[in-house]
Amino acid sequence: MGFISNSDHGIDAGLMVVMLIKFFYGSFYGIFLDDPGLRVCIVIGSFLIQIKPSFLDLALMLYKAPPALYLGVHMARCVFCEIARGSESSWKVYEDQEIMVFLDRYPISYGHILVAPKQHYEDVVRTPPHLVSRAFVVARAFGNASMRYIGATGFRIVTNTGSSAGQIIFHFHVHVIPRYSHGDSGPIEPRAEISDDIAERVVDLYRKAAQDPEVVGMIRGER
Repeated sequence: MGFISNSDHGIDAGLMVVMLIKFFYGSFYGIFLDDPGLRVCIVIGSFLIQIKPSFLDLALMLYKAPPALYLGVHMARCVFCEIARGSESSWKVYEDQEIMVFLDRYPISYGHILVAPKQHYEDVVRTPPHLVSRAFVVARAFGNASMRYIGATGFRIVTNTGSSAGQIIFHFHVHVIPRYSHGDSGPIEPRAEISDDIAERVVDLYRKAAQDPEVVGMIRGER
């Protein structure tokens, strides 16, 4: 537990707040240690630890807890499963019988989308090979679409497996992250909630792309 110590109560309590947020809301919002939100958590935590020192014990318990503890909460409410069922709103750009593609609500870059199977599988290791292949085939097609229609000059395709790798939502998904000149995120603030007007614009562009014969052929695995 190297970086948690009783001599630094502000950091301890800040991490406690992070763990609590992750525990109760991580399946939707996601907490990243390099986010500006961490600094806010530390400030809040420094006050909480003065009010109730036992908060630190709770922080330590959650920090030491196995991933299965978090998984229980994720499984209780999987936002991607709810999107697949239609009970959770999303900015969807494409779907078929197996795969759905929708905007990341807190995008890293302009046009950041997620490709996920409709059926629930925790991560890429537990997902059947044909669905892993299908997800990456579709991700490749929409990566191409981001350059042809969104204005990107390149893109990243990545999936995170396990909390230590940055996985927050434990339903297998692939990120397609468009990139602009020298890693520029485009006309958005990275990791800020996407605005309705930008989301509508991006969805419209991706839906047009999904009718482009070249993109359609890539989605089908024919090109």
